[in-house]
Amino acid sequence: MRGGNIRRVSLSGFVLLTSLWMAVAVAQPSPDANAEELLRQAQGLETSNFAEFSVVLQKLNSDAITLSPDQQMRVRYLNAFQLAYRGDSKASVRLLNDVIEHSSDPTLRLRAISTQINVLTLSARYEEAFTRLSQLLDLLPTVTERRARQQALGVASLLYTEAGQYDLALSYAAQMRDESPSED
Repeated sequence: MRGGNIRRVSLSGFVLLTSLWMAVAVAQPSPDANAEELLRQAQGLETSNFAEFSVVLQKLNSDAITLSPDQQMRVRYLNAFQLAYRGDSKASVRLLNDVIEHSSDPTLRLRAISTQINVLTLSARYEEAFTRLSQLLDLLPTVTERRARQQALGVASLLYTEAGQYDLALSYAAQMRDESPSED
């Protein structure tokens, strides 16, 4: 009789724990399908229409949107881009550091490093920019997305131009050109 009570209590405890676990799992917000579309929109607008980009980014930053960790990191990058565009280089560099250090996506990290080099170069912080450039060049072969690669090569060319190293600047500009789709 005693063994039956223990089994019944154990079974009841197991059922209770399973029910609680399922309730917690159901209560966890799932990433919003609309978030991916908004991220694509924002990435398409960041250099072509900053006002519209800012509106889309504001939606992504709202509490109404549930983001996966990967999406949160992409939004963090877009926020850093917005800060850079608005001239807040210190805040932008700080946020970009976070993306560079914590993102597991090599393409996003490449974009973040490229943007950071650009911000550092425009702020005449060349030593820091060259430190990041070596990371960018190490990461470049692992990224296949053409736009990200072009951005990286363009930033490398810009930095070498600013440093007066025109041969290297031309070399990276030529590589950037070669990344462009051919027109038949």
